[in-house]
Amino acid sequence: MNSQRTFDQLFNDNGGAPPETHGPHKRLPGSVVLERLGKGIRVTGCDEKHGVLWGFVASKGMLDQSHASIAIYNLLRDHLNPFLESMGLASSCPDNVVDAAHTALADMEHLIEQLRDNITVKKASPQTLERAEAVHRAMTDAVRMILQEVTFVSLER
Repeated sequence: MNSQRTFDQLFNDNGGAPPETHGPHKRLPGSVVLERLGKGIRVTGCDEKHGVLWGFVASKGMLDQSHASIAIYNLLRDHLNPFLESMGLASSCPDNVVDAAHTALADMEHLIEQLRDNITVKKASPQTLERAEAVHRAMTDAVRMILQEVTFVSLER
């Protein structure tokens, strides 16, 4: 007997899908946020608690294209993993979340060191200023996203 179920079995009512799933799909309440970003517009999909699920930066040139590269964030992965697992597909959930968190922090510290070295110069050239602007924009976004996901209350010891 095949342990993998069909799409209909997984996503139709009473077909083995999680209880919050209705019909052939799972609906996540939320919003799409548009905000100015340099010469483009940041577009993010958020859940009902304003957690970021996915995002991309729209620019004038990309509007003529049918497809765009988007970033998929862990919150969306958390919603997708149960479905992938139920289909017999590998999950991206770490076995030890504490070790995974420490590894992620070490990766972030290493990245910050590299970015800091990249903009630390004796005299700032136009290229240095351009790199610094990109670092500022990216790190501001990263801090904002992290603070949306991890509140100060959860950081208290």
